[in-house]
Amino acid sequence: MEYERLPTAEQRAFRLLALIESPTFGPWVLAPLMGVSTREAESLAASLARGHLLRDAGQAVDLGLGRYSLHPIVWLVAKKRLLNEETQASRDAARLNLDGAYLGAASAVLTSLDPKLARVDARHSQSA
Repeated sequence: MEYERLPTAEQRAFRLLALIESPTFGPWVLAPLMGVSTREAESLAASLARGHLLRDAGQAVDLGLGRYSLHPIVWLVAKKRLLNEETQASRDAARLNLDGAYLGAASAVLTSLDPKLARVDARHSQSA
């Protein structure tokens, strides 16, 4: 019932979180999933948490960033809503955006550890 009371953007955020394949996630994941700013993603996640649709999963160990999780039953509701209310094209686009964000983050971390990897990444991007 809480879902029905949510504004449209929060309903969509809730549905798209069913695409996350991790037991916990940072609120930033909503940015690529929905095509919104990080600040808006954080606001959406906080609103879903206030509505008890997301659980506070504590802080990322080394980064101190907040994390959330979906209770398994709540995840099933989100998944059903996702399949019934989002088109396949919409689901695919959101997943592709999220995958790109994960790859970008991984690339940034690797480059910070070894700057030579930036050149490898640039060559790979040009050939793709």
